[in-house]
Amino acid sequence: MLLGGRPVPVEDLVAAVLSHVAPRAARDFDGAPPAELRLTHPAQWADWRCQVLVAAATGAGLPPPVLVPEPVAAATYYAHQGGDSAAPGPIAVYDLGGGTFDVAVLEGEGAGFAVRAQQMLDPLGGEAFDAHLLEVVHEALEAKGLGALWSRFQGPEGLRWRRTLLDEVRQAKHVLSEELQADVAVQAGEDSAVVSVTREEFNRRITPDLDRTIDATRSALETARVSASQLERLYLVGGSCFIPAVSETITRELGVRPARFLDPKTVTALGALGVAAKRRPSLLRALGSPRSPGPLTQRCRSTARICHNQPDRRPGSGW
Repeated sequence: MLLGGRPVPVEDLVAAVLSHVAPRAARDFDGAPPAELRLTHPAQWADWRCQVLVAAATGAGLPPPVLVPEPVAAATYYAHQGGDSAAPGPIAVYDLGGGTFDVAVLEGEGAGFAVRAQQMLDPLGGEAFDAHLLEVVHEALEAKGLGALWSRFQGPEGLRWRRTLLDEVRQAKHVLSEELQADVAVQAGEDSAVVSVTREEFNRRITPDLDRTIDATRSALETARVSASQLERLYLVGGSCFIPAVSETITRELGVRPARFLDPKTVTALGALGVAAKRRPSLLRALGSPRSPGPLTQRCRSTARICHNQPDRRPGSGW
């Protein structure tokens, strides 16, 4: 990626995030460094994308990570919260976050879960919904004859005001998950207005996007050779699943009532803690192979050697 005109490897960007998060988390444990690191990723990620996570962990000075597919982590959390072991029948994980949508069909395998099919839509999620809501605000301002106010948000000089407006729109989206109407304050310098948006209008704008998630879910079910009526569970994951229209659309279109615990944003992270630790030796070997260095730096190849020189202390870990 280019930052200020300077190319920066993606693994360095991820490492910067991990370097910020790890010490903050360690404060809850008297500052002790983590003994183990688990990182989740979309189920369909190839090894070369997962290599970036391994390299980033090393760059942040953290232990070699255990990589966990996100739908497996989510299913593990839901099964634990529901008092179930791995569900004997097929389940689906519907993951609608801020920028992407993922759906996976899984089946119980031993004490865990195996992914049978998955689909991904990128970009699609909360940021797209924010953009739809921003369109509603724009149209309302034009209808009120306040097009000049909207024009003040354009260009570099309107950047600060645009950021504030986006925060207002995002907050209105959250309010509409609880209320039927929300107000958006629009301000640029001394000029201001208030626009009211309704849940009905918001739902109408995001319906095409939600329909796309249903199509992707049907496609994943078809690939897994499972009908919606055969699903034992359909779990909701991701902050955008707070939007009532998500559950309503799934129930209406698929005939399945989805399950959602209190905070779907944290399901994947918490579920990763309950997955049996299985590092991926094939991935680590690829990192250390001089014939397949990939896009990573020499630091990443050193990671593989470090990992191989530190045998896992857990029996049956898959090393």
